[in-house]
Amino acid sequence: MGKSYFTIAQHAQIEINEKKSRFLAFAYCVEKEEQVSDILEEIRAKYRDATHVVYAYQMGKNCEFQRSNDDGEPAGTAGRPVLEAIKKENLQDVLVIVVRYFGGILLGAGGLTRAYGKAAKMAIDAAGIVHKIPACVMSLTMAYPLWGKVETYLQQHQITCLNSSFTDQVSVICAVPESTLVTMQNDLQQIGNGQIHWLNLQEEHYISQKVE
Repeated sequence: MGKSYFTIAQHAQIEINEKKSRFLAFAYCVEKEEQVSDILEEIRAKYRDATHVVYAYQMGKNCEFQRSNDDGEPAGTAGRPVLEAIKKENLQDVLVIVVRYFGGILLGAGGLTRAYGKAAKMAIDAAGIVHKIPACVMSLTMAYPLWGKVETYLQQHQITCLNSSFTDQVSVICAVPESTLVTMQNDLQQIGNGQIHWLNLQEEHYISQKVE
């Protein structure tokens, strides 16, 4: 079973202006470096007239894949603050791109660092953060008279149902947080008096919980 981690909930885009320079920041969920290349190619084509296209990402189960790129800005003033914004939130599988249009006023090293870091953080905030919790994918099978009690139990404990079928009996596939699996099995044993059958499908799955 995997371990829990934090990532962004969805793609997001924001825009800020600093001393007439325009910064467009984009946050993406990514799992492979190939995705980074494809997204960068798309952004560079769309904003081909931009002065700089800076980016950073962090991915891998242990955040072992990290990279930042200043794209011509003074070393350490662009890509690094973008990466730090990702690392500060302890995010996994996240790419942030910041596109800059130079406005004619030099920001200096400190100003650039603050602007890129601010843009990256705002994009992450706009995307929202979720806690990904490892879950077991379970198949539950039962007779119709038991379904009402089981359905109520699943709703009360916020167990995610992935699929269901109603034929000669009720079959439900649900995602159960690993930490609550034993408790749920014991509860179902009591609810169904041994007549609810379950099977661990051995599939890797994660449940998303929004971080406020």
